[in-house]
Amino acid sequence: MRRTTGIPILDLATTIVEFLMRREAIVVTKFQIVQRLREALVASELDDATAALVGRTISSLFAQKILTKIDTGH
Repeated sequence: MRRTTGIPILDLATTIVEFLMRREAIVVTKFQIVQRLREALVASELDDATAALVGRTISSLFAQKILTKIDTGH
């Protein structure tokens, strides 16, 4: 029997956003983060709502000092 292990969703979301920042822009908006995560992840497989995941992802990036400012569009 083969056992599969999953990647914690927060780690995956953080990696997706880091890739976005390196590939497309130094500064990203919250809208861009939401859009990219919706494109990359299957919503029905998430334990949390997308908005909650985005908030946790942004907090994680700030904590790691990868993200220092986010453009909220205001």
